[in-house]
Amino acid sequence: MTTGLHGYPVDKPDPTPRVLWLGSRVLSASVIVFFFAFVFAFAYLRAQDSHGRWNPGLEVSVAFSSVVLGAALLSALAYGMGVRRLREDDTSAWQGWAAISLLFGFGVIGLHVWQLNTLSFTPTQGGYASVFVGWTVALIAVEVGAMYWLLSVLRGSLRVAGEVDPYEEGPPPHVRHLVASAHGYRFFWWVVVAVEIVAYVLLVLVR
Repeated sequence: MTTGLHGYPVDKPDPTPRVLWLGSRVLSASVIVFFFAFVFAFAYLRAQDSHGRWNPGLEVSVAFSSVVLGAALLSALAYGMGVRRLREDDTSAWQGWAAISLLFGFGVIGLHVWQLNTLSFTPTQGGYASVFVGWTVALIAVEVGAMYWLLSVLRGSLRVAGEVDPYEEGPPPHVRHLVASAHGYRFFWWVVVAVEIVAYVLLVLVR
């Protein structure tokens, strides 16, 4: 009998992989809609300017922000390489690439926190300052959730390494669910990295 994500019996075919695929897309769409509010705030407040109070000469380090974006891109690329190996049933290679992606992801979070603690301005110093700080804090929260997701899938894959199904062909259901979650994470993480790119362009280059 086929079991679902929490071990309950389900009808064949197992709907859990499809649910995980759909869930990752819905979650990604929610992130896009959420950060659209910051894009709107940026465009509206910058257009209004309010007698020069949008950005009274505030700047952030382009070099430091480029390092943050580079770490995010490397994390996404590393995970993409891992998923490519996962499609070839090379689980151990995927685990290695996923671990690298996880390290870069934690690096992105750490760099964001460091940047917030070393800013030369506060959120009350104009529209740009408030949008920058709010956007960055929201990104940190989303990225912490993403790293927890990846860590959960990675730990799960290590626990079930080498398992085979004695009753039917192919891996057991819980292994297939881990694989589906790993694929769903890839889509979600690329959406988060796309938000990082938009933030870099608007908050660092355009201002």
